[in-house]
Amino acid sequence: MACPQSKFYTGNGATISFQNGWMARIVKFTPPSASRAVIDNSDISQDVKEHAPGDLVTWEDFKVTIVFDAATKPPIDQAAEDITITYADGVTQSFCGFMTNYAPSDASNDERITADVTIKVQQDVTFEDTSS
Repeated sequence: MACPQSKFYTGNGATISFQNGWMARIVKFTPPSASRAVIDNSDISQDVKEHAPGDLVTWEDFKVTIVFDAATKPPIDQAAEDITITYADGVTQSFCGFMTNYAPSDASNDERITADVTIKVQQDVTFEDTSS
Protein backbone atom coordinates (compact mmCIF):
# COMPACT_ATOMS: atom_id res chain seq x y z
CA MET A 1 0.00 0.00 0.00
CA ALA A 2 1.37 3.40 -0.98
CA CYS A 3 1.23 6.26 1.46
CA PRO A 4 -0.57 9.36 0.14
CA GLN A 5 1.70 12.23 -0.81
CA SER A 6 0.60 15.84 -0.52
CA LYS A 7 2.37 18.51 -2.54
CA PHE A 8 3.85 21.28 -0.42
CA TYR A 9 6.89 23.53 -0.57
CA THR A 10 9.85 24.27 1.61
CA GLY A 11 12.64 26.68 0.83
CA ASN A 12 15.12 23.84 0.32
CA GLY A 13 16.54 23.98 -3.20
CA ALA A 14 14.84 27.26 -4.11
CA THR A 15 16.83 29.86 -6.02
CA ILE A 16 16.31 33.54 -6.72
CA SER A 17 17.78 35.05 -9.87
CA PHE A 18 18.13 38.69 -10.82
CA GLN A 19 18.31 39.84 -14.43
CA ASN A 20 21.52 41.79 -13.69
CA GLY A 21 23.20 38.61 -12.44
CA TRP A 22 23.39 39.56 -8.75
CA MET A 23 23.50 36.42 -6.60
CA ALA A 24 23.46 35.82 -2.88
CA ARG A 25 23.26 32.83 -0.57
CA ILE A 26 19.67 32.70 0.66
CA VAL A 27 18.90 32.03 4.32
CA LYS A 28 15.12 32.48 4.00
CA PHE A 29 12.57 34.41 1.96
CA THR A 30 8.93 35.40 1.96
CA PRO A 31 7.33 35.24 -1.49
CA PRO A 32 5.30 38.28 -2.56
CA SER A 33 1.78 38.42 -1.17
CA ALA A 34 -1.15 40.25 -2.71
CA SER A 35 -4.00 42.37 -1.41
CA ARG A 36 -6.75 44.62 -2.72
CA ALA A 37 -9.05 47.18 -1.24
CA VAL A 38 -12.56 46.48 -0.04
CA ILE A 39 -15.18 49.05 -0.98
CA ASP A 40 -17.98 49.68 1.51
CA ASN A 41 -21.07 49.67 -0.68
CA SER A 42 -23.56 50.14 2.18
CA ASP A 43 -26.18 52.81 2.66
CA ILE A 44 -28.32 53.80 5.64
CA SER A 45 -31.30 51.73 4.51
CA GLN A 46 -29.46 48.43 5.02
CA ASP A 47 -29.31 46.21 8.10
CA VAL A 48 -26.02 44.58 7.06
CA LYS A 49 -22.92 46.10 5.48
CA GLU A 50 -22.41 45.34 1.82
CA HIS A 51 -18.88 45.09 0.41
CA ALA A 52 -17.45 45.02 -3.09
CA PRO A 53 -13.93 44.17 -4.27
CA GLY A 54 -11.58 47.00 -5.12
CA ASP A 55 -10.30 47.47 -8.64
CA LEU A 56 -6.54 47.06 -8.19
CA VAL A 57 -4.36 44.33 -6.74
CA THR A 58 -1.29 45.43 -4.79
CA TRP A 59 1.63 43.04 -4.67
CA GLU A 60 3.42 43.45 -1.35
CA ASP A 61 7.20 43.56 -0.90
CA PHE A 62 9.35 40.49 -1.49
CA LYS A 63 11.59 39.92 1.53
CA VAL A 64 14.81 37.93 1.55
CA THR A 65 17.42 37.24 4.21
CA ILE A 66 20.83 36.53 2.70
CA VAL A 67 24.31 35.67 3.93
CA PHE A 68 26.23 38.97 4.16
CA ASP A 69 29.07 39.31 1.65
CA ALA A 70 31.30 42.30 2.41
CA ALA A 71 32.90 42.11 -1.05
CA THR A 72 29.67 42.30 -3.07
CA LYS A 73 27.64 45.47 -3.52
CA PRO A 74 23.88 44.80 -3.59
CA PRO A 75 21.88 46.32 -6.49
CA ILE A 76 20.22 48.90 -4.22
CA ASP A 77 20.88 51.66 -6.78
CA GLN A 78 19.71 49.74 -9.86
CA ALA A 79 16.53 50.15 -11.92
CA ALA A 80 13.69 47.65 -11.78
CA GLU A 81 14.57 44.27 -13.28
CA ASP A 82 13.14 40.80 -13.81
CA ILE A 83 13.38 38.60 -10.72
CA THR A 84 12.54 34.90 -10.69
CA ILE A 85 11.98 32.57 -7.75
CA THR A 86 12.49 28.96 -8.80
CA TYR A 87 11.39 26.19 -6.45
CA ALA A 88 13.09 22.79 -6.31
CA ASP A 89 10.47 21.18 -8.58
CA GLY A 90 10.87 23.84 -11.30
CA VAL A 91 7.77 25.92 -10.46
CA THR A 92 8.56 29.63 -10.87
CA GLN A 93 7.23 32.99 -9.74
CA SER A 94 8.50 35.93 -11.81
CA PHE A 95 8.03 39.65 -11.45
CA CYS A 96 9.61 43.01 -12.13
CA GLY A 97 11.01 44.63 -8.99
CA PHE A 98 13.67 46.82 -7.46
CA MET A 99 15.57 46.76 -4.18
CA THR A 100 14.35 49.31 -1.62
CA ASN A 101 16.20 48.17 1.49
CA TYR A 102 19.46 46.40 2.32
CA ALA A 103 20.12 46.01 6.05
CA PRO A 104 23.04 43.93 7.35
CA SER A 105 22.66 42.43 10.82
CA ASP A 106 24.92 43.07 13.78
CA ALA A 107 28.39 41.54 13.69
CA SER A 108 29.23 39.50 16.77
CA ASN A 109 31.16 36.44 17.86
CA ASP A 110 29.76 33.02 16.99
CA GLU A 111 27.05 34.32 14.65
CA ARG A 112 27.13 34.76 10.93
CA ILE A 113 26.27 38.16 9.55
CA THR A 114 23.15 38.22 7.39
CA ALA A 115 21.36 41.01 5.54
CA ASP A 116 17.64 41.64 5.17
CA VAL A 117 16.70 42.69 1.65
CA THR A 118 13.38 44.23 0.59
CA ILE A 119 12.31 44.27 -3.03
CA LYS A 120 9.31 46.27 -4.26
CA VAL A 121 7.19 44.28 -6.69
CA GLN A 122 6.49 46.73 -9.51
CA GLN A 123 3.90 44.80 -11.53
CA ASP A 124 1.91 41.56 -11.53
CA VAL A 125 3.53 38.27 -10.49
CA THR A 126 3.57 35.47 -13.08
CA PHE A 127 3.19 31.88 -11.88
CA GLU A 128 4.46 29.03 -14.08
CA ASP A 129 4.38 25.32 -13.34
CA THR A 130 7.03 23.58 -15.40
CA SER A 131 7.22 20.62 -13.02
CA SER A 132 5.05 18.33 -15.18
